[in-house]
Amino acid sequence: MLTSVPDTVPLIDLDAPPPPAPPVARIPRPRLRPVLVGAFLAAALLSLTASVPSRGELREVLAAGTDAAAAYKLSPDALFTATFGRNPSVEAGIHRYALSNGPEGPGKELWATKVPQLVQVLTLDDTGTLLLARSASDPRMTLLDAATGTILWRVTGANTSVVTTAAGKVLLRTELTQTTAELRLADGRTGTTIWRRSIDALSDPHNYRATGRIVVLGLDGHVTTLRFADGSVLGEGDLGVRRKPDTTDVIVDAAGDRVYVTEMGALTAYRLPGLVLEWQARKIPYGAVTTCGPMLCVAGNNEVSGLDPADGSVRWTAPGWSGVSQRSDGTVILYRPTPDGPVVNSGVGSGVDDHERRVARPPEYAAIDPRTGAVLRLLAEVDWTAQGLQLRADLRIAGRTWVQLLDPADGVPHTVGSLDTARSYGCQVALPYLACPTVTGPTTVWRLPLP
Repeated sequence: MLTSVPDTVPLIDLDAPPPPAPPVARIPRPRLRPVLVGAFLAAALLSLTASVPSRGELREVLAAGTDAAAAYKLSPDALFTATFGRNPSVEAGIHRYALSNGPEGPGKELWATKVPQLVQVLTLDDTGTLLLARSASDPRMTLLDAATGTILWRVTGANTSVVTTAAGKVLLRTELTQTTAELRLADGRTGTTIWRRSIDALSDPHNYRATGRIVVLGLDGHVTTLRFADGSVLGEGDLGVRRKPDTTDVIVDAAGDRVYVTEMGALTAYRLPGLVLEWQARKIPYGAVTTCGPMLCVAGNNEVSGLDPADGSVRWTAPGWSGVSQRSDGTVILYRPTPDGPVVNSGVGSGVDDHERRVARPPEYAAIDPRTGAVLRLLAEVDWTAQGLQLRADLRIAGRTWVQLLDPADGVPHTVGSLDTARSYGCQVALPYLACPTVTGPTTVWRLPLP
């Protein structure tokens, strides 16, 4: 129900794959091009060969495998990859590679395991001990020990999906009938059922990771809050409103320790788990509600507004923007889609090519101060940002993406290298590492020059 820009964690399924993006096969193999500063920048970019990385630049750590990976997952100390078997529908290979300079050395394959299914998604739980391997549509799933590659247990039943993996547990959802579904929490190492509970098939489970609770929002307006650990009911109640599938006449969402009900011209806040009415605000912009830093944000009707979470009063409005999200590094981003028509690009990158050319207008992004709505910096050419790192497409040099670290004091980006790829689809970061997929060869991992 929330309208957001890329890098927003889906509320219903934290283990779902990201929104559709161009397939990996369209991404040229990234390779390091060290970036120098000052008067030597132009000369370095014009060079046909890359110099040896120096202090303050990206450093390649690992090039995993020989073929493009079907999926991969980066952690602060390892890279996990899934490779296609001879028959991808019945076999895949899962691999773990070392990243540190320990006894194994960076880039060493630590283990390899075959699983009897197609694998397109790898998920590492928050303890770093469980690795979930699954496809995008096939209900078969395999849980592996992340340290050894040992297969722990498998899910083969139809109509079953993983809601999340957390605290060494796996929350599963199974559609039983057209009207009934089941939530089941399983032990991550054995698959043993810890608890199970029936819910309405049209209900949405929310908010488990941040609070250790599951908030189940029914279309009939009934809200039930469960304890993640044991499934016990912490509170429940009725909102007095009924949602209709595939409509936005009434928007109900859980954020933090509240449930928000948005109707035309009014926003009502209820505190969980008892569903206690806290406040109702009138003359509120209509749209989806989400938390953004210390504020609430409402996106809709071609504007984004910041609300005081204490009473719902509007503190600022940013007209012309259509979406808002909070990225994983805490940055709050405004978004508006691609404007119509081309634009003459006057140069945003290295300055090597002095010829203007017409390019498609990219979507527009801006980082803001959520307390005031003031724009801190425009991110028109930024593809992706997380944990103080951003990847910025060069609009003048085709196939070039710049890697930049943001100064924690003032947010000013500092370029530390570049990738030979037009867009950064599929890249992952787990400090101090950055990984990107390739088309003709291995998934590549770089170490970022962090202080």
